[in-house]
Amino acid sequence: MLIAEYENLIKTRRSLLIASFFTIIIANTDIRSDEASIFGLRLAIDQAQIVSLGKLTVSFLLFIFVMQALGTGVLKLNDQISKFDERWDKIRKQEIKEIEIEIHNPNEEHRWDSEAPRPWYDDYAKERERRERRRKRLNLASISYDFMMTLVIQYSISIFIASIAIFRPSLIINLASIYE
Repeated sequence: MLIAEYENLIKTRRSLLIASFFTIIIANTDIRSDEASIFGLRLAIDQAQIVSLGKLTVSFLLFIFVMQALGTGVLKLNDQISKFDERWDKIRKQEIKEIEIEIHNPNEEHRWDSEAPRPWYDDYAKERERRERRRKRLNLASISYDFMMTLVIQYSISIFIASIAIFRPSLIINLASIYE
């Protein structure tokens, strides 16, 4: 899943950069005519509206990019914590093994009664349980974030933009005028 998220992040970043450069270029271009001819069709051009639409597009792509970057960050954090916990577990098990060897050494004056409780096992088990709870909380947060990101980016925004295109297509120009 991390690779797919990373690929989406790269694609979104590329789109964001292209839209940003396009907006900057149009904003800094001196357009002398208010018309353009494409395939024999004459189109009226308003540079301010094109720049405003570019700003709106960049804002939308920036929102998606930030959401995807946060999701990728949570996944990477989860992976790093898992690796850290594995190292911690390996070190603690080695320490317990050393303690066990030391207390069962027949040459030692202070031998541990085989029936006595072993506090190092209890401490290890308690810490392991705390770490497992933290890992589960992080996994739950990651799953919840992934669900919310999917809901917002893939469905809600698409439905919202499609609804505007169907029912009020001129609303986009009104939204773009906010950025003028």
